[in-house]
Amino acid sequence: MATPSPNISAPLFAVLSPAGAAAIAVIAIWGEAALATLARTFRPLGTKQQTLPLKERVGSVLVGHWQSDLDGEAEEELVVALVAPDAAEISCHGGRSAVARITQSLAREGCVLVDPALYVARSTCDALKLQAMERLTRAKTSLAAAHLLDQTRGALSSAVRYMIDSLERGDVAGARRQIKDLLTTARQAIHLTEPYRVTIVGRPNAGKSALLNQLVGYARAMVFDQPGTTRDVVQVTTALGGYAVEISDTAGVRETSEPIEREGIERTLASIATCDLALLVFDQSAPLTADDQAFLAQVLPRLTAALIVVGNKSDLPPQCSFEQLAAINTTIARAPSLSASALTGAGIRELLALLEKQLVPTPLAQGSPLLFSRELEQAFRQILAALDQSNDPRAIARQLAELLARS
Repeated sequence: MATPSPNISAPLFAVLSPAGAAAIAVIAIWGEAALATLARTFRPLGTKQQTLPLKERVGSVLVGHWQSDLDGEAEEELVVALVAPDAAEISCHGGRSAVARITQSLAREGCVLVDPALYVARSTCDALKLQAMERLTRAKTSLAAAHLLDQTRGALSSAVRYMIDSLERGDVAGARRQIKDLLTTARQAIHLTEPYRVTIVGRPNAGKSALLNQLVGYARAMVFDQPGTTRDVVQVTTALGGYAVEISDTAGVRETSEPIEREGIERTLASIATCDLALLVFDQSAPLTADDQAFLAQVLPRLTAALIVVGNKSDLPPQCSFEQLAAINTTIARAPSLSASALTGAGIRELLALLEKQLVPTPLAQGSPLLFSRELEQAFRQILAALDQSNDPRAIARQLAELLARS
């Protein structure tokens, strides 16, 4: 992506919407000659003029057609919002080809493609709002977008300013309490734009792939009754409780000398070590064996996340109980558990509810300040540590003020 020099006179443009197919895409164009450039390529409905004085219509929203050059035919129906005397926002069809036609046309007109953060920075008064606007473009659910929109409107910025005022008055305890409150919800707030990661793990033929298909509502993973069918980690993203959740179906863990299957098992173990929650699936229609105990001994020590134990194949006569599993390992004994059938769908609704409860135990309050990135969480943990060690609250206030300053 091109980076213009400070004295560049050509209009700048940026694609504000996330990459990929969507119903609508938004492209911003700004600069001294932005509207003049737009007038050469955009024709509002109901007019045959080739060039229009768009500066006289600032504040208007126009529906019209896009054309690549003065003599070309209209190619694209779109909406243009004239947001300022030197800026406009173009809303077009969200397909990649539609966006490409417009951006290529702007480039031919001499406009320069830049990072969308430069456009956002035009109307943003502090760095925290700017970061929230960038994160807003990554939101995959309406709930995530609503919370991040609160931050663009100053929820976090206002909280930081209040902390600064508290420290300036010498109210260290009050500032410490406010920072701790923010850190309490940080993990959940980070997942507004980073999906929760759920890993399905179990022995071969426990029904992991069929369970994944039931959870997401369609046949994402191949299902076959031969052990070793899943050789790699199969991932699919869905939503639970308003949050994006990435569910991974993994290779069944067992002893094997087959190189490809062995690699799949190694990836399974790596996924377990980094997930937010693991679904431990076992076949409750089969009796426990020494292989099951070896599997648990290999998997559970790697697990640092929350755990749900799922007894699959509840449509068949049971030969293994949760109590038998719990007797093997205390981690299983402490974990919530339920029976389900990936074949009939029995218990799937209850499993989804349990997943949501484990991942999102308490909804975030609308309008509340949130630490919506790992970088912000780390910064506030460092500030809290400094606050505990420093005798100069005003020095900590200056650190907080730096978070608001534009970079």
